[in-house]
Amino acid sequence: MNTRARFVEQFAALPWRMVDSHPEVLLVTSRISRKWLLPKGWLINSLGPAGTAEREAYEEAGILGEVSAQPIGSFRYFKVSGRNEKRPAQAMVFGLRVTEMLNQWPEAHQRHRAWFSPSDAAEAVSEPTLAAFLRTLPEAVFCDTSRTMPAHVAQWAAAE
Repeated sequence: MNTRARFVEQFAALPWRMVDSHPEVLLVTSRISRKWLLPKGWLINSLGPAGTAEREAYEEAGILGEVSAQPIGSFRYFKVSGRNEKRPAQAMVFGLRVTEMLNQWPEAHQRHRAWFSPSDAAEAVSEPTLAAFLRTLPEAVFCDTSRTMPAHVAQWAAAE
């Protein structure tokens, strides 16, 4: 019998912007516990990992932008299910330079969003591994991404 826990994988966005030459990151609250976190979700096969992170940022935070083509890192945590079961999980994180914040988005009535400095974001989140991830972000994360918003993102954002 294999006793090692199997990790489930999610894909997260690290939404960011520059204000007076200083980076800020956008956090959202979870729907139930109202804890601050990054937008993340399960893989959408047709979008791939980066596209999934981008779509989750739109649905959960109401933002559009330029997503990094490659993950900028990852963190591990315990995913709590609706039945209060905990499963080990890993989130692959993609940088997302925010270019537009929408007034209406799919989960606007379920979540709050707010901008934080990376160090304040690390203090705001309750997940220790996410806090550690935010504390150790390199400056290179906050640069222009190598990818612009693909046509499929513009389509689903306009359709909502």
